[in-house]
Amino acid sequence: MPSILARYQKVQAAASRTGGFVTTAELLALGVPQSTVTRWCKTGHLVRTKRGVFRVVEVTYGFDELIHLAAKTMSTQQALGHATALKIWGLPGSSKGRVHLIGPKGWRVLAPGVQMHESRDLHPGDITQRSGLTVTTALRSVLDCSFASSYDTIGLQLTEATNRDLFTYRDIAQRVAELSRKGKPGLPKIRQILKARMPGASVLSSYERAAKAIFKQAGYPPPLSQYEINADQRRYFVDFAWPDRSLSWNCLGVTLTHRALRPDRCIGGAARFICGWGPNLGNSDYFSH
Repeated sequence: MPSILARYQKVQAAASRTGGFVTTAELLALGVPQSTVTRWCKTGHLVRTKRGVFRVVEVTYGFDELIHLAAKTMSTQQALGHATALKIWGLPGSSKGRVHLIGPKGWRVLAPGVQMHESRDLHPGDITQRSGLTVTTALRSVLDCSFASSYDTIGLQLTEATNRDLFTYRDIAQRVAELSRKGKPGLPKIRQILKARMPGASVLSSYERAAKAIFKQAGYPPPLSQYEINADQRRYFVDFAWPDRSLSWNCLGVTLTHRALRPDRCIGGAARFICGWGPNLGNSDYFSH
Protein backbone atom coordinates (compact mmCIF):
# COMPACT_ATOMS: atom_id res chain seq x y z
CA MET A 1 0.00 0.00 0.00
CA PRO A 2 1.41 3.44 -0.90
CA SER A 3 2.42 5.67 1.98
CA ILE A 4 0.25 8.66 2.84
CA LEU A 5 2.89 10.94 1.37
CA ALA A 6 3.02 9.00 -1.90
CA ARG A 7 -0.78 9.12 -2.04
CA TYR A 8 -0.78 12.87 -1.54
CA GLN A 9 1.78 13.20 -4.32
CA LYS A 10 -0.65 11.38 -6.65
CA VAL A 11 -3.39 13.80 -5.61
CA GLN A 12 -1.10 16.75 -6.38
CA ALA A 13 -0.33 15.33 -9.82
CA ALA A 14 -4.03 14.84 -10.58
CA ALA A 15 -4.91 18.35 -9.36
CA SER A 16 -2.18 19.92 -11.49
CA ARG A 17 -4.10 18.81 -14.59
CA THR A 18 -7.31 20.53 -13.46
CA GLY A 19 -6.11 23.88 -12.18
CA GLY A 20 -5.31 22.60 -8.67
CA PHE A 21 -8.80 21.32 -7.85
CA VAL A 22 -10.13 17.80 -7.17
CA THR A 23 -13.52 16.41 -6.26
CA THR A 24 -14.52 13.91 -3.59
CA ALA A 25 -15.12 11.30 -6.29
CA GLU A 26 -11.65 11.88 -7.77
CA LEU A 27 -10.06 11.55 -4.33
CA LEU A 28 -11.85 8.25 -3.74
CA ALA A 29 -10.71 7.02 -7.17
CA LEU A 30 -7.13 7.84 -6.12
CA GLY A 31 -7.52 5.69 -3.02
CA VAL A 32 -8.03 8.52 -0.51
CA PRO A 33 -10.78 7.67 2.02
CA GLN A 34 -13.06 10.27 3.56
CA SER A 35 -11.23 10.09 6.90
CA THR A 36 -7.97 11.11 5.18
CA VAL A 37 -9.75 13.94 3.33
CA THR A 38 -11.04 15.26 6.64
CA ARG A 39 -7.57 15.07 8.20
CA TRP A 40 -5.93 16.82 5.22
CA CYS A 41 -8.47 19.62 5.49
CA LYS A 42 -7.56 20.07 9.16
CA THR A 43 -3.81 20.09 8.41
CA GLY A 44 -4.21 22.55 5.52
CA HIS A 45 -3.23 20.17 2.73
CA LEU A 46 -6.73 20.49 1.24
CA VAL A 47 -8.95 23.57 1.23
CA ARG A 48 -12.69 23.01 0.79
CA THR A 49 -14.01 25.52 -1.78
CA LYS A 50 -17.55 24.13 -1.93
CA ARG A 51 -19.27 20.88 -1.10
CA GLY A 52 -17.36 18.04 -2.75
CA VAL A 53 -14.66 20.29 -4.33
CA PHE A 54 -11.20 20.90 -2.85
CA ARG A 55 -8.15 22.94 -3.75
CA VAL A 56 -4.90 21.02 -3.32
CA VAL A 57 -2.14 22.94 -1.53
CA GLU A 58 1.27 22.53 -3.18
CA VAL A 59 3.76 21.13 -0.69
CA THR A 60 7.50 21.04 -1.41
CA TYR A 61 10.30 19.76 0.78
CA GLY A 62 13.88 20.87 1.20
CA PHE A 63 16.73 18.39 1.54
CA ASP A 64 16.83 18.54 5.34
CA GLU A 65 13.07 18.04 5.48
CA LEU A 66 13.34 15.04 3.14
CA ILE A 67 15.97 13.50 5.43
CA HIS A 68 13.64 13.69 8.42
CA LEU A 69 10.71 12.55 6.26
CA ALA A 70 12.69 9.48 5.16
CA ALA A 71 13.71 8.83 8.78
CA LYS A 72 10.04 8.79 9.80
CA THR A 73 9.07 6.59 6.84
CA MET A 74 11.77 3.90 6.92
CA SER A 75 11.65 0.66 8.89
CA THR A 76 13.90 -0.30 11.80
CA GLN A 77 16.03 -2.38 9.39
CA GLN A 78 16.78 0.55 7.10
CA ALA A 79 19.12 3.51 7.41
CA LEU A 80 20.06 6.70 5.64
CA GLY A 81 22.96 5.73 3.40
CA HIS A 82 25.13 6.36 0.36
CA ALA A 83 25.60 10.06 -0.54
CA THR A 84 23.04 11.13 2.08
CA ALA A 85 25.05 9.42 4.81
CA LEU A 86 28.23 11.11 3.55
CA LYS A 87 26.41 14.44 3.92
CA ILE A 88 25.42 13.62 7.50
CA TRP A 89 29.02 12.60 8.30
CA GLY A 90 30.36 15.73 6.62
CA LEU A 91 32.56 13.79 4.19
CA PRO A 92 33.46 14.71 0.59
CA GLY A 93 31.29 13.29 -2.19
CA SER A 94 27.98 14.01 -0.46
CA SER A 95 24.85 15.08 -2.31
CA LYS A 96 21.85 17.28 -1.57
CA GLY A 97 19.67 15.78 -4.31
CA ARG A 98 17.57 12.74 -3.53
CA VAL A 99 17.66 11.19 -0.09
CA HIS A 100 19.16 7.69 -0.14
CA LEU A 101 18.05 4.82 2.08
CA ILE A 102 19.63 1.39 2.33
CA GLY A 103 18.16 -1.77 3.74
CA PRO A 104 17.83 -5.55 3.32
CA LYS A 105 16.64 -7.09 0.08
CA GLY A 106 12.88 -6.78 -0.30
CA TRP A 107 12.41 -3.78 2.01
CA ARG A 108 11.28 -0.68 0.16
CA VAL A 109 10.02 2.80 0.95
CA LEU A 110 7.53 4.66 -1.22
CA ALA A 111 8.07 8.37 -0.76
CA PRO A 112 8.85 11.26 -3.11
CA GLY A 113 12.47 12.33 -3.29
CA VAL A 114 13.66 9.12 -1.62
CA GLN A 115 15.75 6.48 -3.39
CA MET A 116 15.94 2.99 -1.91
CA HIS A 117 19.03 0.75 -2.17
CA GLU A 118 18.68 -2.94 -1.37
CA SER A 119 21.68 -4.78 0.06
CA ARG A 120 22.47 -8.41 0.86
CA ASP A 121 25.56 -7.56 2.91
CA LEU A 122 24.30 -4.85 5.27
CA HIS A 123 25.24 -5.92 8.79
CA PRO A 124 23.93 -4.49 12.09
CA GLY A 125 27.44 -3.14 12.68
CA ASP A 126 27.12 -1.05 9.51
CA ILE A 127 24.33 1.04 11.08
CA THR A 128 24.68 3.62 13.84
CA GLN A 129 23.13 6.84 15.16
CA ARG A 130 24.32 10.29 14.12
CA SER A 131 22.62 13.55 15.12
CA GLY A 132 19.53 11.59 16.16
CA LEU A 133 19.28 9.85 12.77
CA THR A 134 19.74 6.19 11.88
CA VAL A 135 22.56 6.19 9.34
CA THR A 136 25.19 3.87 7.91
CA THR A 137 28.62 4.22 9.48
CA ALA A 138 31.14 6.51 7.83
CA LEU A 139 33.12 3.44 6.70
CA ARG A 140 30.09 1.76 5.12
CA SER A 141 29.00 5.02 3.48
CA VAL A 142 32.39 5.40 1.78
CA LEU A 143 32.24 1.77 0.58
CA ASP A 144 28.71 2.14 -0.82
CA CYS A 145 29.60 5.28 -2.78
CA SER A 146 32.97 4.04 -4.04
CA PHE A 147 31.61 2.69 -7.35
CA ALA A 148 30.53 6.19 -8.40
CA SER A 149 33.34 8.14 -6.71
CA SER A 150 36.61 9.15 -8.33
CA TYR A 151 40.00 8.11 -6.95
CA ASP A 152 40.58 11.68 -5.78
CA THR A 153 37.25 11.80 -3.94
CA ILE A 154 37.83 8.45 -2.22
CA GLY A 155 41.30 9.61 -1.23
CA LEU A 156 39.86 12.76 0.35
CA GLN A 157 37.21 10.71 2.15
CA LEU A 158 39.79 8.34 3.63
CA THR A 159 42.07 11.19 4.67
CA GLU A 160 39.32 13.15 6.43
CA ALA A 161 37.68 10.10 8.03
CA THR A 162 40.96 8.79 9.46
CA ASN A 163 41.99 12.27 10.64
CA ARG A 164 38.67 12.57 12.48
CA ASP A 165 39.00 9.04 13.91
CA LEU A 166 35.80 7.89 12.19
CA PHE A 167 37.65 4.71 11.20
CA THR A 168 41.21 3.53 10.62
CA TYR A 169 42.93 2.29 7.47
CA ARG A 170 43.07 -1.13 9.09
CA ASP A 171 39.29 -1.03 9.67
CA ILE A 172 38.48 -0.32 6.03
CA ALA A 173 41.09 -2.79 4.75
CA GLN A 174 39.45 -5.54 6.79
CA ARG A 175 35.94 -4.63 5.56
CA VAL A 176 37.13 -4.46 1.95
CA ALA A 177 38.59 -7.95 2.31
CA GLU A 178 35.30 -9.24 3.72
CA LEU A 179 33.22 -7.75 0.90
CA SER A 180 35.60 -8.60 -1.95
CA ARG A 181 34.24 -12.12 -2.26
CA LYS A 182 30.77 -10.65 -2.99
CA GLY A 183 31.99 -8.74 -6.03
CA LYS A 184 30.99 -5.35 -4.63
CA PRO A 185 31.79 -2.68 -7.27
CA GLY A 186 34.15 0.13 -6.36
CA LEU A 187 36.35 -1.89 -4.01
CA PRO A 188 39.35 -2.12 -6.40
CA LYS A 189 39.65 1.68 -6.23
CA ILE A 190 39.82 1.61 -2.44
CA ARG A 191 42.30 -1.25 -2.47
CA GLN A 192 44.62 0.63 -4.79
CA ILE A 193 44.58 3.64 -2.46
CA LEU A 194 45.14 1.42 0.60
CA LYS A 195 48.00 -0.33 -1.14
CA ALA A 196 49.73 3.03 -1.60
CA ARG A 197 48.97 4.25 1.93
CA MET A 198 49.61 0.96 3.75
CA PRO A 199 52.85 -0.37 2.22
CA GLY A 200 53.46 -3.97 3.18
CA ALA A 201 49.97 -4.51 4.60
CA SER A 202 47.71 -7.16 3.08
CA VAL A 203 44.45 -5.96 1.56
CA LEU A 204 43.64 -9.32 -0.04
CA SER A 205 40.46 -11.24 0.69
CA SER A 206 40.66 -14.68 2.29
CA TYR A 207 40.00 -16.28 -1.11
CA GLU A 208 42.78 -14.30 -2.74
CA ARG A 209 45.22 -15.15 0.05
CA ALA A 210 44.35 -18.83 -0.44
CA ALA A 211 44.86 -18.53 -4.20
CA LYS A 212 48.23 -16.86 -3.72
CA ALA A 213 49.31 -19.67 -1.39
CA ILE A 214 48.27 -22.25 -3.99
CA PHE A 215 50.31 -20.48 -6.68
CA LYS A 216 53.36 -20.50 -4.42
CA GLN A 217 52.94 -24.16 -3.44
CA ALA A 218 52.59 -25.15 -7.10
CA GLY A 219 55.82 -23.36 -7.97
CA TYR A 220 54.30 -20.63 -10.12
CA PRO A 221 56.13 -17.29 -10.30
CA PRO A 222 54.79 -14.61 -7.90
CA PRO A 223 51.86 -12.72 -9.48
CA LEU A 224 51.09 -9.02 -9.24
CA SER A 225 48.00 -8.36 -7.10
CA GLN A 226 45.21 -6.03 -8.22
CA TYR A 227 46.85 -5.46 -11.59
CA GLU A 228 45.55 -2.48 -13.56
CA ILE A 229 44.38 -2.91 -17.16
CA ASN A 230 43.53 0.14 -19.26
CA ALA A 231 41.13 -0.42 -22.15
CA ASP A 232 38.36 1.54 -23.84
CA GLN A 233 39.51 4.62 -21.88
CA ARG A 234 38.58 2.89 -18.62
CA ARG A 235 40.57 1.35 -15.78
CA TYR A 236 40.04 -2.26 -14.70
CA PHE A 237 41.71 -4.40 -12.06
CA VAL A 238 42.20 -8.15 -11.97
CA ASP A 239 43.02 -10.09 -8.80
CA PHE A 240 46.33 -11.47 -10.11
CA ALA A 241 48.40 -10.96 -13.24
CA TRP A 242 51.59 -12.17 -14.89
CA PRO A 243 52.17 -9.28 -17.34
CA ASP A 244 55.21 -10.94 -18.96
CA ARG A 245 52.95 -13.81 -20.02
CA SER A 246 49.88 -11.61 -20.75
CA LEU A 247 47.84 -13.66 -18.32
CA SER A 248 45.46 -12.59 -15.60
CA TRP A 249 43.41 -14.52 -13.07
CA ASN A 250 40.32 -13.62 -11.04
CA CYS A 251 38.85 -15.32 -8.00
CA LEU A 252 35.13 -16.07 -8.11
CA GLY A 253 33.95 -17.21 -4.69
CA VAL A 254 35.99 -20.27 -3.71
CA THR A 255 36.65 -21.13 -7.37
CA LEU A 256 39.63 -20.02 -9.41
CA THR A 257 38.73 -19.23 -13.01
CA HIS A 258 40.81 -18.39 -16.02
CA ARG A 259 39.93 -17.72 -19.64
CA ALA A 260 41.89 -16.68 -22.72
CA LEU A 261 40.58 -13.63 -24.56
CA ARG A 262 41.82 -11.45 -27.35
CA PRO A 263 43.12 -8.13 -25.93
CA ASP A 264 40.73 -6.12 -28.10
CA ARG A 265 37.77 -8.07 -26.70
CA CYS A 266 38.79 -8.33 -23.07
CA ILE A 267 36.64 -5.40 -21.83
CA GLY A 268 33.50 -6.34 -23.73
CA GLY A 269 31.34 -6.62 -20.62
CA ALA A 270 32.02 -4.61 -17.47
CA ALA A 271 29.34 -6.64 -15.69
CA ARG A 272 31.37 -9.82 -16.23
CA PHE A 273 34.37 -8.13 -14.67
CA ILE A 274 32.43 -7.02 -11.62
CA CYS A 275 31.03 -10.53 -11.16
CA GLY A 276 34.52 -11.98 -11.12
CA TRP A 277 34.88 -12.80 -14.81
CA GLY A 278 37.49 -10.15 -15.45
CA PRO A 279 39.57 -9.60 -18.57
CA ASN A 280 41.75 -12.69 -18.50
CA LEU A 281 44.39 -12.32 -21.21
CA GLY A 282 46.78 -14.66 -22.94
CA ASN A 283 47.17 -18.42 -23.19
CA SER A 284 45.36 -20.42 -20.52
CA ASP A 285 47.67 -23.42 -21.21
CA TYR A 286 50.12 -21.72 -18.80
CA PHE A 287 48.31 -23.49 -15.95
CA SER A 288 47.37 -26.66 -17.83
CA HIS A 289 49.87 -28.75 -15.88
